Amino acid sequence: MTRDALESLTVDGAAAQWRRIRSRQPPRPKGNQGLYEPVEVLLAYAAMFLVDPSTQGGSDRSGHHEVIRMIADAVVRTSSSVAMKCHNLRGTRAHAGSHEAELYVALGTGDLPFAELYLVALAGARLAGVDETVLPDFLGLADANGGWQALFVGLDELAGEDLEREAAMVEGRTVRQAIADLRVGQARYARQVLARFANRCGFCGLDGSALPGHRLTIASHVKPWRDSTSRERLDPANGVAACPTHDIGFDTGLLTIDADLRIRRAGRLAAAAASDPAAGQAFTVADRLIVPSQAAAPAARYLDWHRTHIWVNHSPD
Repeated sequence: MTRDALESLTVDGAAAQWRRIRSRQPPRPKGNQGLYEPVEVLLAYAAMFLVDPSTQGGSDRSGHHEVIRMIADAVVRTSSSVAMKCHNLRGTRAHAGSHEAELYVALGTGDLPFAELYLVALAGARLAGVDETVLPDFLGLADANGGWQALFVGLDELAGEDLEREAAMVEGRTVRQAIADLRVGQARYARQVLARFANRCGFCGLDGSALPGHRLTIASHVKPWRDSTSRERLDPANGVAACPTHDIGFDTGLLTIDADLRIRRAGRLAAAAASDPAAGQAFTVADRLIVPSQAAAPAARYLDWHRTHIWVNHSPD
């Protein structure tokens, strides 16, 4: 599939593709399942915002992520075929087509407007009679007001020059491939962190889902991105959901979290809150980090790092 096929995609064209897709015969596990339609390629790329393709090897359907299985059912393919398409797009398979890796880069760097194309693919599905029970809006972009920004929710810490510098250090990838990897990986991390906290600020409980697409909650690294290893940067245990005010307070060391999840305010913040009611109101926090009962709190090793390297710089203790 060429880039032109995505650039020229319309809702009517997407609907025609969906009608062809849904008329397929059930796939044979080891049979040739045919060429991918552009809307299928978009869905495979979209899946990478929720699941790391490197974890999706093998042909056992039960071992594949639920979003991979859902897409496979919607496009009448095996889940292993969809997982393989994700690998092909990333260019991590020896026999993957070069045009697929080029599409991955174009979508991941913004050369192609993925958020808009994803919504066109969804609209085409609805026009063709493929409803939400078969293909839901699994990225939640239909109700988001940010388009591209709503998709890449985890890039606040990455200035353009930092992104390019980090990308240049990745072995075996071109700079543009590495940038696409970093953007998708960081967005996947942010979504996982926000999901762990039910999209609520861990410091005050503000519900970020009250106004979808307006970024009321942010996935904040406990150990900052610039100081983390590649693995730590994508570890959801190295994250806390925060509203913008408490995100800044945590990132700058005005707030920290003890091993027992008790929230502490730096001495200078406590003094400011005592003298300025507005500051006191803005930095009103819970006694302990608010973590849903079924979710895991940030890992102790990251909280320890924050208290040692970030908190101490702002505490008079």
